[in-house]
Amino acid sequence: MLLRCKFPSNRWGSNHGSPPIQYEIMRIVTPAIESYFASLQSRLDEASRVPFKAVSIAEWLPLPSQCHKNVDYWIAGRLKSRRVRGWLTWGKDEAGSCLFIAHSIVDDNGILYDITPIDSNTPPLIFLKHIGSREAFDAMQPTWSSSVYPFIFEVPQESGEFEEDAEYN
Repeated sequence: MLLRCKFPSNRWGSNHGSPPIQYEIMRIVTPAIESYFASLQSRLDEASRVPFKAVSIAEWLPLPSQCHKNVDYWIAGRLKSRRVRGWLTWGKDEAGSCLFIAHSIVDDNGILYDITPIDSNTPPLIFLKHIGSREAFDAMQPTWSSSVYPFIFEVPQESGEFEEDAEYN
């Protein structure tokens, strides 16, 4: 069975001078996606802090929020370096929910480091490696790049229908 779930979005809007409102993104959760994120949360004890390493190539510097592109550019031509796919998180909050942010780091001959700069005010994050194929991660990443688990489901009133929330219409 497929169910829609709500996710907080980083997109903010305003209604002609009124306070900003937060929009929510609706996504379809398949049993495979549910199982994958449940597995991530169950493996939080495997997550670890990965040190930041400032790098550059000529005039190029890694950009914030561009981790996948940064790592791909950095490892190009470096035979002992590879991209490690995974998820940044702060672990579970007081309600038991966990934010997962798709992320890539560098494995340089067994030494892991992060080359993507983050805001200095961001609390320390931990990195959890993706278990599975590169293709599966890359296919999932655009839709599920920032996800809170457990998911918040919107339950249909009738088969095939979903309640419309006037707040979002």
